[in-house]
Amino acid sequence: MSLEKIGNESEFGAIDYVIPKRFEGSRIELRGYIKSEDVKGACGLWLRLDGEDGKVLGFDNMLKQGINGTKDWNQYTIKMVYTNNVRSIHFGGLLNGAGKVWFDSFELFIDDKPLEKALLVKLSKAEVDTSFSKSSAIKHIELTTQQIENLTLAGQFWGFLKYHHPSISKGDYNWDAELFRLLPSVLASQNNTDLSKSLETFLDKFPIPSLCETCKQEIKNESIKPNYGDLFTGKTLSESLTKKLFFVKNNRSLDANYWVRKHPVGNPEFIHEKAYANMRFPDTGYYHCIDIGQLLIIFSHIDL
Repeated sequence: MSLEKIGNESEFGAIDYVIPKRFEGSRIELRGYIKSEDVKGACGLWLRLDGEDGKVLGFDNMLKQGINGTKDWNQYTIKMVYTNNVRSIHFGGLLNGAGKVWFDSFELFIDDKPLEKALLVKLSKAEVDTSFSKSSAIKHIELTTQQIENLTLAGQFWGFLKYHHPSISKGDYNWDAELFRLLPSVLASQNNTDLSKSLETFLDKFPIPSLCETCKQEIKNESIKPNYGDLFTGKTLSESLTKKLFFVKNNRSLDANYWVRKHPVGNPEFIHEKAYANMRFPDTGYYHCIDIGQLLIIFSHIDL
């Protein structure tokens, strides 16, 4: 394959191959052969590692090596640090400036193993579920007094379960997608009785947490006391639902959390949160519910 500058529309041309897979490893290497003819500028291989929602985790285009002029076939190499956070690999050849360049025999290696022999990263269940990745399917929300009550309680409920329920906190569910499976019944609730039924029916589809003997113990050096909103006050939600939420709270997950971890300086670091780069905005559901829900969970207690 080749690239050649034949007009003045652009100074830059590239060949791009994409591998949308994740591999186990710590180093990646791209090898390829290049032949150039009267290149005025530079040519070379290029390699880019993309993370969640296209975030660039690593990039090298060899332009600093300044391959130019006329050269016969030679093999060139790009080496880069690789992490399990990589979601896709982009690679190919490029020409910056005038001239012509040929490319051949691209090869990728992970930890010195050909890519076809590298181990694939096992995706979490939360990553496998891509429902609602481009739209919440919610077209309109009329913010009546009852609807504000519905959304407020649903946000507190959703945020509480995200960081407390063992199956949810370990990444067994795409929690944003689950919110939009819940919301139609929440938005249809005409009163607090309807709302409680909606939330309880939703909660019942998840596994019942195993008993935790140490969850009721006080947390030492706790600087921020938990504020669960109206989840446990008994003023809004039914007795049956409140009892089930207390059970989750008293048997919450104490293991590593899929959604949050402690930063080395001590602050919580929220991870695996999607940026929804392909979302068709404006989107009523994401604007009103995801953003509000994330704010409400700040008042939820997180054990780190």
